[in-house]
Amino acid sequence: MTSRSSSSSEQLAANTHVTVRLHFADQQQLCDKTSQTPQTPYSREPSRTTEALCQQDRLQLLAEKRKWQTEIENKKRQLEDDRRALQHLKSKALRERWLLDGAPSAGPEQDEVKRQLEQDEAKSRSLEETINRSNPV
Repeated sequence: MTSRSSSSSEQLAANTHVTVRLHFADQQQLCDKTSQTPQTPYSREPSRTTEALCQQDRLQLLAEKRKWQTEIENKKRQLEDDRRALQHLKSKALRERWLLDGAPSAGPEQDEVKRQLEQDEAKSRSLEETINRSNPV
């Protein structure tokens, strides 16, 4: 499950990186074409404005790239937190079940423990579904 999650996270990061690189490459080509125009005393000012626009576009693309990287990192962190919570709930449920199997019937106290165990198992199923949804194959 860990290899699947890391590969899908890496794939998402790679796809985002490729998209940003393509946008940046397109923008770079456009800027290169506009800067290669012959310079005359009258065309000098428009060239500076196109260079400034190209620079603004590059900065905007870099900001978008940082934003996407931050989103990816946050999703990875959330996925790891969900995995830790799932592991904790599973071990807690396993311990409770082990304690219940060895304990004699104690009445209402045992019913409370069973109810808590069922709630923990429901939470763990819910977390597992969330992790599987967040982690496409």
